[in-house]
Amino acid sequence: MKIFLAPWVHEDWPEEDRAESGEIRWFVIDGDELVWLPKDGNYPNEQYPYGKSVTFIEADIYDNPKLLEKDPGYLANLNALPLVERERLLHKNWRIRVEGGNKFKKHWFPILDSIPDDIEKTVRYWDFAATEAQPANTERDGPDYTASVKMARRKAGTFPRYIILDATWDRLSPGKVEEKVREIAELDGSACEVWFEEEPGSAGKFNTFSFKTRVLEGFSAHGIRSTGSKEVRANTFSSQAEAGNVGLLKSWWNHGYLNFLEPFPSPKVHDDPVDAGSGAMEQLFQKRPGVLDLNQPTEEEKKQAEEEAKKPVNVFAWAAEHEGGGWNE
Repeated sequence: MKIFLAPWVHEDWPEEDRAESGEIRWFVIDGDELVWLPKDGNYPNEQYPYGKSVTFIEADIYDNPKLLEKDPGYLANLNALPLVERERLLHKNWRIRVEGGNKFKKHWFPILDSIPDDIEKTVRYWDFAATEAQPANTERDGPDYTASVKMARRKAGTFPRYIILDATWDRLSPGKVEEKVREIAELDGSACEVWFEEEPGSAGKFNTFSFKTRVLEGFSAHGIRSTGSKEVRANTFSSQAEAGNVGLLKSWWNHGYLNFLEPFPSPKVHDDPVDAGSGAMEQLFQKRPGVLDLNQPTEEEKKQAEEEAKKPVNVFAWAAEHEGGGWNE
């Protein structure tokens, strides 16, 4: 659409030939090419007898009060779009461009029409930001998103091995975050592990406990503390994507999610959906298939064991406590 309306909205259209809102312009189709005719001509004429006219009237959502009255949530949907799409569809800024980052490119991600039948593990990772939408307050235009990415790992030898099955990004209150997490967990099913970032300190531990025992009771749920910057955490995700080893399940959210990835890292674009993808990839790389991995001692238990090891041992008492551990063995 932006290409078709180029004389009105395209940032590279020659200034001297730019059309004003409501101005009628004429074009012809030459083979498969659309050709705009000079703006000062009188059409149709002998040279262009089959010229067609078109105009573009600039407007925004507030020029259509009936739509807002009929669908009050439509404005919220526009505000929830990534920066570039939001600027174009809500603020009429068709000249905005995505600032390319150095971590992800859209063409790295192959699109799959269906879910592969050789998936061996699935996780959904949440990056929480329990803040409802409010007026712009940062360079990124508004509060952070509560974002999630559902990612699957296929069996070894398949390509692409990692598939992003779903991605979400919303601005929600704390209570609505819990509702959303539970709702999506039920849709994903118990086979999908749920991971989320645990904030530092006792508050983070309490939040993890609350989510595991109340919000996500009945599901495999885990809180994990992140280390390093978001750019560093995105390295594995970026490396696999560059190799073409991360695919997207074809869906409506593909374009929006890629618009978060490509400019990363950028101070003008929210990175929460990117961090959710990095977290999901990290968990698929973790070796946690067995009981030993899930029952590793905590740091406190390790410290206690080290202190016990420094104490003198009564060998006779030790032998009496261990079945079959006496001197007669």
